Amino acid sequence: MILPIVYINYLIFYWKLESLLYVIPFFAIFFGSIFWIVKKSKKIIPNRKNNTAYEIKYTITSFVIFFAIVFWYFKAYQNGMINFSFEFNIWSIVLGVLFVVFHDAYFYLVHRFLHTPFMMKYVHIVHHKSNPSNIWSSYSFHPIEALFYAWVSSIIFIFDVNIYALLFATFYNDFFTILGHCWYELFDQKIKESWFYKYFATTTYHDVHHSHNNGNIGLYFTYLDLIFKTKSKDSEKIFDKVCNYDK
Repeated sequence: MILPIVYINYLIFYWKLESLLYVIPFFAIFFGSIFWIVKKSKKIIPNRKNNTAYEIKYTITSFVIFFAIVFWYFKAYQNGMINFSFEFNIWSIVLGVLFVVFHDAYFYLVHRFLHTPFMMKYVHIVHHKSNPSNIWSSYSFHPIEALFYAWVSSIIFIFDVNIYALLFATFYNDFFTILGHCWYELFDQKIKESWFYKYFATTTYHDVHHSHNNGNIGLYFTYLDLIFKTKSKDSEKIFDKVCNYDK
């Protein structure tokens, strides 16, 4: 699931003027957050160069796949195979959080599978050629990997989905996906004393995965890496190094 796709999907399903009142603020927050990250943060390993043209090419490929799947969902919705709820209440928030937790676990399992020798050599290597990771590499996937990530959204065929829960989960997904790949560290060493640092993945946390390729499988949270002992031993050292670049 990616943010623009779900917003467009939402407008198709619920084509009313008032729907824009919900969509526009999400776009404003999304792009405003990216701008804030770039302006307020510091580069991770400043002297590394990225491959923007390569990443944009595979990002476009991924988006074509995602849009094709959304079109399939739209036709399924027209045929009564998918049901959406448009009511906003406390359960919308609860369901949104549950979607995030579910998707994080799904991502962890798929990501570990993609790091098996065969999948890494022929599929996941496309994404790992982005070193350093950056905003353009967020969705730079081999088509097979893009399908793996898109497939999870087929859960909407099983359950009636609250559109606001879906919007929340999708916004969370896109924000943390871009945060994890943006090449700018948002936090400083003060955060190391907090519970947030222990259980939420920072940009450096995921960058270590790209640069060292030896752990940090999770994207949103770190608890599965802690449970299954896949957290990189280099995480703390590199985070400290990044925080002290300009000192």
